[in-house]
Amino acid sequence: MKALHDYLFRERAIAATRLEGGVETPLRFSGARAEHSAVRRTAGLFDFSFMASVDIAGPDALPFVERVQVRRVRRMEPGRICYTLLCRDDGTVLNDATVWCRAGGRYTLFTGRRSDAAHLGRSAGSFDVSLEDRSLGRAVCAVQGPLALRALEAAFPGHDWKTLPYFGFRTVDLEGAPCDIGRLGYTGEAGFEAIVEAAAGARLWQRLASAGAPLGIAECGLEAADILRIEAGFILFARELAHRVTPFELRMGWMVSGPGATFAGARALEPMRWRTPRRCLAGVAIEGAGTAIAAGAGPDAVPPTRPGMAFLTSAATSPLFARRIGLAFVDAEDRHPGTLVRLQTGERARVARLPFYDLAKVRPRRDWAACRPNPVSRGNEAVSR
Repeated sequence: MKALHDYLFRERAIAATRLEGGVETPLRFSGARAEHSAVRRTAGLFDFSFMASVDIAGPDALPFVERVQVRRVRRMEPGRICYTLLCRDDGTVLNDATVWCRAGGRYTLFTGRRSDAAHLGRSAGSFDVSLEDRSLGRAVCAVQGPLALRALEAAFPGHDWKTLPYFGFRTVDLEGAPCDIGRLGYTGEAGFEAIVEAAAGARLWQRLASAGAPLGIAECGLEAADILRIEAGFILFARELAHRVTPFELRMGWMVSGPGATFAGARALEPMRWRTPRRCLAGVAIEGAGTAIAAGAGPDAVPPTRPGMAFLTSAATSPLFARRIGLAFVDAEDRHPGTLVRLQTGERARVARLPFYDLAKVRPRRDWAACRPNPVSRGNEAVSR
């Protein structure tokens, strides 16, 4: 069986893009608008095999995991996943990540950037741990959308998938290859990610695509994923984390463990807990046709903001709202929805609530049994008006 990369790029995708470190991933299959519509109404199938994947084991696995990310995981049970942040010693965010808790005191950490595996290696220090970089050895396929459950049931029958909890995972057999299936996603819809050894990646993709075909599932690329994640208010390391920002500026301070935490950056972040940050991440509804977003000053700089001025980090034309929307860092004075700001591109925009889509995050959390085709309501009056 050919590798997933060869199968997708030679037979399926019509365009590809190269990410940091030279990793290629499909950009589009049928077109971003059609793929976006499929995810919001039925389901979409994505290749997220570009992610970094590091297995962590050994006597000090738990203290090491609590050193490299901001959440306490000692109470996690095998089969559970947590969303988290990796921080530098100064408290700024290096990347976001997920930690998968396995039996026997083992963990797997996933991030969206392959170079983070080297960061974990440098962080090991005197910890008695073994780290195995499995980034090249694993394929990651994600099915996202209201009918994701039905696709999963068709692809892997004989399992009670309705009982799989949000941010939980279980391991099943894929023709002799172990396949981890977790309930989480990056689109704001109900969905799951399936992880298998790279040699079985094409087999996994074909099984999921075949199971979902009668349901209207679409093969999707990174172009559609970017629009979907902006609508859902999710950050991207190459955009929102391209500058030095803290969890509190990202409005993710709820993740940060309290007094006694040992993670990198804990000491720097503790006094920030009780202060309003000078800037914060917000949604923006952008006026005008749009211009390209500059990459900015680099990772050693902070987003330049001041009252009335916002620093745009991500933007897309949303088919759902029929206008350009984006994520931007705004001055604390301007964080309220409806506030008029000017972007560094010269365009005007109004601050909007995050997420733009599904404000209460009902769709990804809801009982699987409630999943059905989505009529796609808009839901963010700050953008719709």
